[in-house]
Amino acid sequence: MLGIPPGPAGHEQVKVRFSYDMNGVLDVDATIVSTQVTATFTLQSTPGRLSPSAIEEARTRLKHLKFHPREALPNVTALARADALFVELTGHARSHLAAYIAALRLAIEQQNSPQIKASREALLREIAELDARRR
Repeated sequence: MLGIPPGPAGHEQVKVRFSYDMNGVLDVDATIVSTQVTATFTLQSTPGRLSPSAIEEARTRLKHLKFHPREALPNVTALARADALFVELTGHARSHLAAYIAALRLAIEQQNSPQIKASREALLREIAELDARRR
């Protein structure tokens, strides 16, 4: 179905994302990591209860929920800047920056939007301060 490439067991990775709405529609996206091929499956808790147009409406609403904050450009950029600086630092400055990085990653995994924003801003302030001290 997905065309998983042949290889040893456990070698290939598949990312799976589930979205569920109150009408009993479960939307499943499965992506093969190495090929980026994605298959989408839609399941209903009570098959036949919803019309095809109602199912498509539910899938459209669910599509907006599938965007994970770890994929948001401001978060990706902030973490990339922090990781690049992290490898250059030593001692207290490095461990201090690591705490800010960990706080943002935790907020992203919890998908807590206000905490993500606050953690990202704190991380960027810390990066700016560390950069200023290094000059």
